[in-house]
Amino acid sequence: MTDNTCLDDDLDGCCEESYLEIEIPAIEPLALCAFTFDPWPRSSGRQIPMVISFGQASDAAKAKVVPRSDSYWSGLNRKSRARPCYELWSDGKLAGLALVMLSACCDVSDGQLVIQAELDSIFLRARLRGLGVCRLFCQEIADNLYRQILSLILRCPADQRRSINITVSAELLSEGGQASIIILSEELCPRLEALSDILGIPIEVEAITDAW
Repeated sequence: MTDNTCLDDDLDGCCEESYLEIEIPAIEPLALCAFTFDPWPRSSGRQIPMVISFGQASDAAKAKVVPRSDSYWSGLNRKSRARPCYELWSDGKLAGLALVMLSACCDVSDGQLVIQAELDSIFLRARLRGLGVCRLFCQEIADNLYRQILSLILRCPADQRRSINITVSAELLSEGGQASIIILSEELCPRLEALSDILGIPIEVEAITDAW
């Protein structure tokens, strides 16, 4: 399973002939972490078992978790069946989905590697909202994205990564969507910026969302 999609046409430069599409390292379906969660202030004294995974939910499970009545979520429903998602499980049942699009290309004229990580959509069941679960979900997504981006950088030939531009973005207008991209950016951007000194490569990292 390989995501081999280049940056979208609305990204400056990547539809020009001087840009070379970069293959994204594949992520196999896997469980990322398991933990128990105390849903304070709604706690009844029971710890809720939770698992975060990638690409393990069936299409039937995804269809049940996302509301069909809302046009936005019905769009996520369709997209989530076409691509692997990050998944949050509560008590063994699917309770959340996040769709992240990672793409990259290289400007062969100057060797700049351009990477975009876009939080396309994120959804949590209502009973889990406002409890800090979204932060835990986004932190785990950020950890996995960091490893994927680092693998991408190290796999590129030196002449295709003389400098690196990384954008973390979203176009989520809801309060929960805004909170999610802020958490993702806070977790991911400082670690990516630190790679500049570690790898000895100029790296520019930017967080963008239309509603800021």
